[in-house]
Amino acid sequence: MWWGKCERGEGTAGVDEICEILLTEQERSVMQLVADGDANVVIGHKLFASEKTIERVLGRVYVKYGLAGSSKLENPRVKATLIFRGLVNFEVQVDS
Repeated sequence: MWWGKCERGEGTAGVDEICEILLTEQERSVMQLVADGDANVVIGHKLFASEKTIERVLGRVYVKYGLAGSSKLENPRVKATLIFRGLVNFEVQVDS
């Protein structure tokens, strides 16, 4: 296993590619709308999905970003947005 940090414009060879493919297209679409400040119900309308689907997608993003199980006081939505925008680093685990 290898640990690296996803950082925009920096990192060990291969890390940037990992950061690019870490999220699916659906997850990136949802995160872009979250980063724009849209509520789950609004995101659902824009992407023709239910609010529950958006919640499940965000749950997968939180797991990938290591935010699963975060308390509401830690606000995983805000942390995920900061990571998505490249404003906060996080570690990814890669099996070799």
